[in-house]
Amino acid sequence: MRTKEKGLQKLTDIEKANDLFKLKQITRDDFDTLSEAAKEIFIANVNGKINQTKGLEKDKFITQIEPIIDPRTKNEIWEINHNSITWAISTLMQEYGRMPSKREIALNYMGTQNWHLVNAFPLTTGGAGCKVLHFYFRKEYDASELAPETKK
Repeated sequence: MRTKEKGLQKLTDIEKANDLFKLKQITRDDFDTLSEAAKEIFIANVNGKINQTKGLEKDKFITQIEPIIDPRTKNEIWEINHNSITWAISTLMQEYGRMPSKREIALNYMGTQNWHLVNAFPLTTGGAGCKVLHFYFRKEYDASELAPETKK
């Protein structure tokens, strides 16, 4: 009888850990309601999802778990983004033979994220007459990638 109880407890822990992923955003309070075993399962699942997802899916997942992300992990995510920007600068420096502008870095980075430039146009704003450039990008998604509230 004891084996059955352990088996049921493990199943319940898995269910509770997986139920958190159904929430739009997972808070520390949500996480703290889990048993220690369920927390271990949840953390293993988080690590797996972070390593397996890419692009929009990864961004959505990180937004979902952001309130419970350890500061060291947040730093690692920042480092990954920083490395992407550094890579873009390095690539553009080799291509252009000079330091790229912020605009060129942004356009290059957007391209790596599968965004396509549709149009760019300048606007003059403010009393200082600063030139502000606006960019119009397009990215195609499958319907399955969109949030339920945006599907028609």
